[in-house]
Amino acid sequence: MRALRERISHWAAGLRPEQVLDVEIAVYEAMANVVVHAYPGRLGTFALLAPNRDDSLTVTVADHGRWQPAARPGLLHGRSSTR
Repeated sequence: MRALRERISHWAAGLRPEQVLDVEIAVYEAMANVVVHAYPGRLGTFALLAPNRDDSLTVTVADHGRWQPAARPGLLHGRSSTR
C-alpha cells in the first residue's frame, strides 16, 4: 500500500500541496479499510481507479470482499460512544 500511496501522491502533484496530502490520506484510508474490513485475516484484492481529468478529481477504491467489523474496536478501529 505504501507504493500505491506514493504513486497517488505523484499523480496528484498538480494540486496544491495541502490538497495532495488530503488526497493521499483519503486514498490510504480507503485502502486500509479494504484490508481491515473486506478481507480480515485473509488475502484479497482491490482496484484503485484514478482517472486524470482536467477539472475534477475522482478516486475509486473498490473490492469484492464482504464487510466485516474490525475484530477489536479500539482507538484506530470502529466507532466509539460517549454514553
